Amino acid sequence: MIQLVLYRRNSSDQHLLISIISIGLSLFAIGWILYEKKIGHYSDFSVSNRKQRYSLYYFAIPAVFGVAVISYVLELPSFFITSFIAGGVLLIASYLSNFVIKSSLHTSVNIYLSIVVFTLDLPLGLLVFFLTIVIAISRVILKKHTVPEVISGFLIGTICGSCLYFYTIY
Repeated sequence: MIQLVLYRRNSSDQHLLISIISIGLSLFAIGWILYEKKIGHYSDFSVSNRKQRYSLYYFAIPAVFGVAVISYVLELPSFFITSFIAGGVLLIASYLSNFVIKSSLHTSVNIYLSIVVFTLDLPLGLLVFFLTIVIAISRVILKKHTVPEVISGFLIGTICGSCLYFYTIY
């Protein structure tokens, strides 16, 4: 989705590179989780077990910052690089909060993404925000999280996304 908005703003050859990097990171993360589930380290695909989440963070944090470094070296747009840095900070905050509460990563990542998309395209950002609310409610209904865990994830995503938003504006 972010690639689509960036493409509409800047149709240069960098769009293809941004798409390859983003899709590659997503596929790598999905592959990692599937592998960890297959060998028994994760009990489910959403890594709901609080103790099992630590190894997810050990993988995700360096991967996200690695993408930021690669993007910097490739001279991709600064917003793209900054959004991955802020996403890495979000993961660090989620990792640290995991010592106290199992913050909803689904909620934090999606509220963060809604703010990122909002920064680029208001109507699309509002749509993503609406979908984030649906996702947050579903996490409670499916009993994957409690209301405080979803609120914690919402706060982490909002803070990281807002920092990125204000950094972009000023």
